[in-house]
Amino acid sequence: MRLRRREIDWGKGILIAAMVLCHVLQFFGRVGEDSVQYWITFAVNATAFSAFTFAYGRSIQIAYLEKPFKAVGFKMLRSALRAYAAFVISGVGYRVLVEGKDFSFPVIRQVAVLKAFPGWSEFLISFALYGAAAIVLFPVWKKLLNCKIAFWIVWTLSFAAVLVPYDQIANIRIAILIGGRQASFFPILQYLPYFLMGMYISKYGMRKPGFWILGAALLTGAGLARTLIAGEPSRFPPSIWWILLAWLPIAVAHVSLKALADRIGDKAAIALKPLGNMGANSLYFLLASNLTIFAVSRIGVMPLYRKSAPFPFYLKQGTTGWAIAWTAIMLIVIGFTARLAGKRAK
Repeated sequence: MRLRRREIDWGKGILIAAMVLCHVLQFFGRVGEDSVQYWITFAVNATAFSAFTFAYGRSIQIAYLEKPFKAVGFKMLRSALRAYAAFVISGVGYRVLVEGKDFSFPVIRQVAVLKAFPGWSEFLISFALYGAAAIVLFPVWKKLLNCKIAFWIVWTLSFAAVLVPYDQIANIRIAILIGGRQASFFPILQYLPYFLMGMYISKYGMRKPGFWILGAALLTGAGLARTLIAGEPSRFPPSIWWILLAWLPIAVAHVSLKALADRIGDKAAIALKPLGNMGANSLYFLLASNLTIFAVSRIGVMPLYRKSAPFPFYLKQGTTGWAIAWTAIMLIVIGFTARLAGKRAK
């Protein structure tokens, strides 16, 4: 068995590209005026964090839970600390570059001690907390996964987390765990079904893909039906309808990428290497893209529309095509810097 599953890295690479495009549209696009941009951002918002949580659960099972804790405990701690550091850097970057705060110790301290959860950065602390939970509950996860009946009971009950009385959660640090209304949290308890399912599928596989896709379609279908009837469900804090939306895209992507990984050889897979590299270095890409977007929003260096300029400068700023072009350019540049940093480290 490969230590890294290339289908997981491909999936995370797709998610990174989608998230960066979504962030570019939110900062520089016309989401409120353009229906195409609205539905792009809605689809990404409804899917990306849940899918990343699913992928994180898969990676936890593959890399750590099949081994003794003594052999992997330090690696798990290091992974969680990296996500925490990324949250602090991105959060401070947002407060300084977007909100216009001074770069000072109080600003850093507020983010570092989890008194502030700056925009477009809060999802990173959730990954750190999932990593911490994997460490603290290491034997629990192993026992749970070894008993299928217990797993399915816990997985089903985990959906009840959306019943938390959000209005009564006053402590902001508790809110990041179980939800609240003080900020735009991605509470780890509400998204736990995706984390658990990622671990389960990594351990047992998806032996009847059609059955899994049907079940996922029923869950997502319920969320979509509610969206079409009553409007976009609550995301912050998440309602049950929001939590249901990502199951079908995740199931279809998992089955498709797994089939692709099993059927193509290593030579053919070279064409997907850039996508895999993004997925393998997802934290770096997410952090670097955030800081780039924050800096550009601060200093305003995005090129404006000029008919005589070469591609992609002739694309009108704020349009969907312009956003896609600049997302691609940003990811290529970040990938180049990641490669340089990797070579220097070696």
